[in-house]
Amino acid sequence: MRKKTKAFIYCLDFLFLNASYITAVLVKRKIIELNADNINLILVFYGIWLVSYLLSNKLRLNKPDTIRKGLEPFFRFFVYFSVILFFIHFFFELFVYSRFIILATLLIYFFLNITAYVFYYLKNWGPNVETIEDEADIQEKARGEEPEKEVHIDEKHRVIKEPLKEKLQNQHLKDYPQIFGFINSIINLKGISASNTLILDTNISYSVESVLSNGFEFIGNIHRINDIRRINKFFNSVNNKLILGGFFFGCVETIEQRRERKFSRYPGFIGKTLYFFDFIWTRMFPKLPGLKKIYFIYHGKDRRILSNIEIMGRLKCCGFKVIKSEVIDNTLYFLARKVKSPFLDKDASFGPVFKQKRIGRNGELLYTYKFRTMYPYSEYLHDSVYNAHKLNNIGKIKNDPRVTRWGRFMRRYFLDEIPMLVNFFQGDLKLVGIRPLSRSFFSIYPERLKKQRTKHKPGLLPAIYADLPRSKEAIFEAERKYLNRFEKHPLRTDIVYFFKVLGNIIFRQARSG
Repeated sequence: MRKKTKAFIYCLDFLFLNASYITAVLVKRKIIELNADNINLILVFYGIWLVSYLLSNKLRLNKPDTIRKGLEPFFRFFVYFSVILFFIHFFFELFVYSRFIILATLLIYFFLNITAYVFYYLKNWGPNVETIEDEADIQEKARGEEPEKEVHIDEKHRVIKEPLKEKLQNQHLKDYPQIFGFINSIINLKGISASNTLILDTNISYSVESVLSNGFEFIGNIHRINDIRRINKFFNSVNNKLILGGFFFGCVETIEQRRERKFSRYPGFIGKTLYFFDFIWTRMFPKLPGLKKIYFIYHGKDRRILSNIEIMGRLKCCGFKVIKSEVIDNTLYFLARKVKSPFLDKDASFGPVFKQKRIGRNGELLYTYKFRTMYPYSEYLHDSVYNAHKLNNIGKIKNDPRVTRWGRFMRRYFLDEIPMLVNFFQGDLKLVGIRPLSRSFFSIYPERLKKQRTKHKPGLLPAIYADLPRSKEAIFEAERKYLNRFEKHPLRTDIVYFFKVLGNIIFRQARSG
């Protein structure tokens, strides 16, 4: 970098620091005063700024491999700046200075730096978020396991010329005997032709789509799913290439395995604190509008942090049934079978607020809003989880593994249902009534109760909380009793049930799950 350019960038960055401080003071005090306190504080900022530069080598603006690499010195700089600043603030008891001004200066300065570097990066080196490979390279990559012509000699007995077992054991999984043993213990690899399989090591859907042939019996990808930007598109591409009943093999590092890999080596409190901030960055940012762009600009197309439940749900959504999964070397491997074509869910959501399809009055579908308490794509696992865990005494699935830790806390205090007030004010729900049910739950109700339910508007406060039934049959009976009473005396019934429900929530700790 030329000396003039470097000097200009230093001056610009120094200007950012001063502008951030002035902005913070104006927001807090509406006026700039050149008193001793203000001068001393800005001098402290100057000193920390200089020391942090020396420690982080922040403005080494050489072309990085990715924008993520280019931003690393900036993040190091702000870590040093923050630590030194707050150490001086508390060690020397500089409590006379406004904490708001200190924090606001730091945040504004951070924002200006990152924004300026992103513009600098895009102007000089172009976007490097989603690198598009040369088409010939991609086709060559996909051609590694392009199938040969059909080799079945006798369709009735399916005589196999070269079984898949030998090819996996001696070639693709030669160095991974545990992984081969996992697959071999589940399916008969000798009954699948090696020429009718596709083995990949890729994180792009085009590697699957570019293969001209269809009708594969087995597709395996030994690249981690975490590095795939559009996971459902990749799964759908695999589905389209498989025959009905064909097998799909893949692997993923789940949240739990990542937490074990990254944070188990730290002492309890430090590990939990680091994991908390890591959770905000890796789990919340990618799911919030606007913020997810920052996340993917920094990380490129890798670093998807996924839960076991989300992966299983995505596979189910894309037409697969997971036969078995197993953790090997801190990575989750799964084997799934194609059972149907993909379901193109246009309503899939990942953010903190999501909408659910529910059965309303006259059997019409309505959307209710809630804060997310389950992992994404949990709804696709409802039937299997229901069969394994059954219902608790308020009609929710017992020990539902799809509910997150923070979700259990939110359900305990009904925080997840706050957005349903929107449905209440829109007139979709009344204050007390039957619960708005999903199609899955509605399907298990007796036919007579179904017809009676659809005559009435669902309620914000479930009427069954008045009786606290402890079985599926008791839930049906409690709702039937409420509806019979409501049909005779609507207003009086809702008033009585309102106070019963409220009393059970406050005094008997009735909870939503």
